[in-house]
Amino acid sequence: MQELRKLLNKTVDEMSKKLAEMSGFLYHNPEIAGEEYKAMKLITEELEKNSFKVKRGVSGITTSFVAAYNCQSRGPAIAFLAEYEALPNLGHGSGHNITSIISAGAAIALSKISENLSGKILCIGTPGESKFNSKLLMVDDGIFNNVDVVMIAQAGDRHCVNPIFLANDGIQFTFLGKAAHAAAAPEEGINALDAVIMLFNSVHALRQQLKDDARIHGIISRGGEAVNIIPDLAVAQFSIRAKTRKSLNEIVEKVKKCARGAAIQTGARLKISFFEKSVDDYSGNEILINEYSKNLLELDETIDPEPKLSGSSDIGNLSYMMPTICPVVKIAPEGVGLHTLEMAQSSFSKTGTHGLITGTKALSMTGMRILGDTDFYNAVKLSFKKLKKNNQV
Repeated sequence: MQELRKLLNKTVDEMSKKLAEMSGFLYHNPEIAGEEYKAMKLITEELEKNSFKVKRGVSGITTSFVAAYNCQSRGPAIAFLAEYEALPNLGHGSGHNITSIISAGAAIALSKISENLSGKILCIGTPGESKFNSKLLMVDDGIFNNVDVVMIAQAGDRHCVNPIFLANDGIQFTFLGKAAHAAAAPEEGINALDAVIMLFNSVHALRQQLKDDARIHGIISRGGEAVNIIPDLAVAQFSIRAKTRKSLNEIVEKVKKCARGAAIQTGARLKISFFEKSVDDYSGNEILINEYSKNLLELDETIDPEPKLSGSSDIGNLSYMMPTICPVVKIAPEGVGLHTLEMAQSSFSKTGTHGLITGTKALSMTGMRILGDTDFYNAVKLSFKKLKKNNQV
């Protein structure tokens, strides 16, 4: 294994110039969710050059792909996930120009030493993570049915192996009232906007009774057509988040009661629906985390021991299905936050490039251990089964 580590690191070093060029291309050509045509073309063509078989546009998502490389002997299938969308007006404020190339680079690097490994190496392009949770669409389509382990890196201002991704439900509350002239006959109307405002006020009061990890934030997406017409339709959308799925389910029910109360008070009818797919909290596999940490330390990197709150991600759902790892890779100076112009600028810097190569090495070495050490892979599976049995995932 130690000799394979040296060989793999040498392979990544030899690829480093190409990986930096690919990351730079994405930085200079940012594409928002669902429109990542150049990014998908760049990554898939490089994978094909390295003998991966690529299928584009899977699960009805034009800019998605699945690239596969089979080792000579059978074994587990590991998938490196690539997110490559940029943010509107911010470019790569999520650092996806780095993290997507880490996944592609790790997959290609492992293919170069595949004669020492057993199993299948996958790189799966999952675009639109911030908009339509493409991983969940792929789950529904069976893309992950034969995947044994999932790995992906996220960008940040430090190396963190235990990030926190909150469970998240996106819920829409539609209130249906009765239109009337607001001056001539207000008594004939039922004000749907009043119901939405009452809902917001009730949610504000509810926050006092919730744990610190809970997050509730919403907007009024429809609130009326004219000031002299009592609104007969008003719509509010809320993202409701919590540290665990169990806790989130309890909070969601409380918010729904707030909405029902608002409907009763105003006389409006209420419809409750989801405006996006729900995501679960993330539960990283302990054995994989320990291996990735060891790899980082061997690369003389410093790991921040504190958990890092990283919002919500559909990677959480996959972590409930199979052993998963989603570390945060340092690509920016400490204190630089995600979804900022400073993070985008850092993704095309010496720190960003260092994070690109470091992340590729650490993630690929973790994948190498899975495909090259049967006992290690069995330990990963056993760890996941124990957590599942104890209802922890």
